[in-house]
Amino acid sequence: MFATAIATCAEFTRAVLISTRAASDKITTSCGTFILLNSDGWILTAGHVVGPLLKHLKDKAKYEAYLAAKQAIEANDAVPISKRKKQLGALGFDPNWIVNVSYWWHGGEPRAEKWHTSGLSDLAAVKLTGFTLSADQKFAKFGDPSVELPQGRSLCKLGFPFHHFKTRFDSEANRFAIDEMPPLVRYPLDGILTRYNVVQGNDGKTAKFVEMSTPGLRGQSGGPVLDTAGVVWGIQSRTHHLVLGFSPEVEREGKKVTEHQFLNSGAGTYVSEIAAFLDKHGIAFERF
Repeated sequence: MFATAIATCAEFTRAVLISTRAASDKITTSCGTFILLNSDGWILTAGHVVGPLLKHLKDKAKYEAYLAAKQAIEANDAVPISKRKKQLGALGFDPNWIVNVSYWWHGGEPRAEKWHTSGLSDLAAVKLTGFTLSADQKFAKFGDPSVELPQGRSLCKLGFPFHHFKTRFDSEANRFAIDEMPPLVRYPLDGILTRYNVVQGNDGKTAKFVEMSTPGLRGQSGGPVLDTAGVVWGIQSRTHHLVLGFSPEVEREGKKVTEHQFLNSGAGTYVSEIAAFLDKHGIAFERF
């Protein structure tokens, strides 16, 4: 049912690999999805996909200030070592500061030039530089934002789940290296539209999400929610874990354990939010 639509959407659905290094030297990796919007280099993804980048920009100043203060304390031989240790402890070192971050945007070595985000609707539009596109590159086509799809409509999520990769950080070159690139196979997961969710922020503003009968998988975040014609109606954002109220007991290693049952339901930012977000920032996109 979705074979032709998936082939169409595969042409503009790409993977992004994210690597971070914390102040504790812990390296974390994750995979997300984005879609191509136009030939100017603009792409669309889930807002939380660029979360590590935004956190790094906030953490960078704090980390550099910490290093400067640490160096000054350690170099002050006029102060006893015991006192210097107390001064170092009072600096407020946070091991979770992101001190290095890298995004591998599927294809070439493009870099994020500028971006816009919306926390409430979990959207991010990023302009990439150094992104080579073919002359006949196809872009996402979005549904009519004034239309509300009916309950039961068949939809499909497309993205890059089940991909695991290891990154090492080369301190001399000050960059990450991926020794073995994952295969980056697109994985679809269909379902039906179950309902709409409206989220309200502290300022009273709202954002609309479309919920499906199947979960959104890790790695599909930022990918399209499409119909059987390949029209994009949403961007995968999150998965809700709905309590079913069934808690059967099972036996494990001779002990009875209560198993809580949930329905995992994927939610995507609806096209009405996407269109308003892109129009607000003057970013061109195709409408079906």
